[in-house]
Amino acid sequence: MTTDSTDTKRAQEIDLLKGKLIVAALISVPNIIVMNPTLVSGVAERLPAGSYAESLTWSIMALISVPVFLWAGSHLLLSLKSCTPNLESLVGLGLTGAFFYSIAIAVMPGFDTIAPYAVPLWDVIDVVVALALVVKIAQVSKASD
Repeated sequence: MTTDSTDTKRAQEIDLLKGKLIVAALISVPNIIVMNPTLVSGVAERLPAGSYAESLTWSIMALISVPVFLWAGSHLLLSLKSCTPNLESLVGLGLTGAFFYSIAIAVMPGFDTIAPYAVPLWDVIDVVVALALVVKIAQVSKASD
């Protein structure tokens, strides 16, 4: 049997994870639309490939995606510290690589000459963090049963 303090801690952890999930999900939606402009009619015309508007929009998406990756995905990043290969640490490692790749595209001048078809992965990062939070909430909830 678990004590009341353990149940309280788990309930607080689940509440924190749910808050992170809401933030990650809310930020994922505009990222998906901007990074895949053909999904919504009219967006592709406003953000033509290679334009200043597209580049500016990618930079804005980077600014709002950094908190999702660092705060909402913090459990994935903390799992890297343990140096124990598990699913969380592998997902965290993959997301870290995608994050730095996307940062390089956003801030490194001339990156488009190195990789002309490079596209930042902000939408993928945010969605994977949100899905990882769903899995983490399920694990914590199951552990409390």
